[in-house]
Amino acid sequence: MRPGEVDPPDWWRDTEQAFGRLLRTPLESGGGRFESRPERFDPSLVAALAGDPSTALRLHHEQYWMRLFGVMQECHPRSCRVLGPFRFNRIVARFLQRHPPAAHDLAATARPFGAWLRGALDAVRPSVPTDGYGVIDEAVDRLAARSGHGADPVLRECRTPWTLLAQALALDEAWSHALRSPIDAPWTPTPQELARLAGARWRHAASFSLVRADWQLEATADDAPPFDPVRERLPRPRYHVTARTADGVAELTVEAAFARLLSLAQDRPFGAVLEALEQAVGLEGAEPLRASLPAWLQTARERGWWVGLAAP
Repeated sequence: MRPGEVDPPDWWRDTEQAFGRLLRTPLESGGGRFESRPERFDPSLVAALAGDPSTALRLHHEQYWMRLFGVMQECHPRSCRVLGPFRFNRIVARFLQRHPPAAHDLAATARPFGAWLRGALDAVRPSVPTDGYGVIDEAVDRLAARSGHGADPVLRECRTPWTLLAQALALDEAWSHALRSPIDAPWTPTPQELARLAGARWRHAASFSLVRADWQLEATADDAPPFDPVRERLPRPRYHVTARTADGVAELTVEAAFARLLSLAQDRPFGAVLEALEQAVGLEGAEPLRASLPAWLQTARERGWWVGLAAP
């Protein structure tokens, strides 16, 4: 203790601890709605407060959790939509039991959620073909049931296709990553850089993310109808590029060949990227590929996806 400070009495410390435990206790949801249950309050907490505090305690309890649910939904709008708000909130409650808020910024509470849910999904993920992307249409609850005790119980009520939830979560995390990333300076290649473009690896912006989507996962209005995995399934995949700009976070969908170029360029010299693409499209596709290349390069540079060359 510091000089002049007075140690609080035991009853005050006990009351604070009991109130903290109450706030951290998830709301009951068995009746189809989230609500506080005064009959389950700690009797010592109720007795320590004047009058009948149950109504006020219930209000604080529910307001606290509704605020947490709101923040988590704002940070993960696509995941919330494909799961539905009620089921999403139940998953959030499970997460917050294990990772209670520890800072005044509630948005910081949402940051570990993506890694936590992704880990739970990976634990029930079945093997997929090694020669392709392998979309997993089976619902998460069925995969969790087959996984036995290794699956998080919260996944047993999630009827969303595995890949759909994984892609929605990846897009939400791409936005979160971009928001926390620095803004890279615009890149105009110098004469020296122009001379080594083909043999160098092009450096992506710190905020850059590329996510494949096999469902309609663009942002929608708050009053959008419930997500229908069958109706929202796309005839062909879309590729979303997310990055930080001076005006905020920008997202753009690109065609498959452009996405392939962006993906390969993350860890290969540009000349090797072009060689791999030309081999993939064959002789018939080589000419359209070369015709599209200048526009792709301009888009990637002007939008700040590429910000320079890696050191030689």
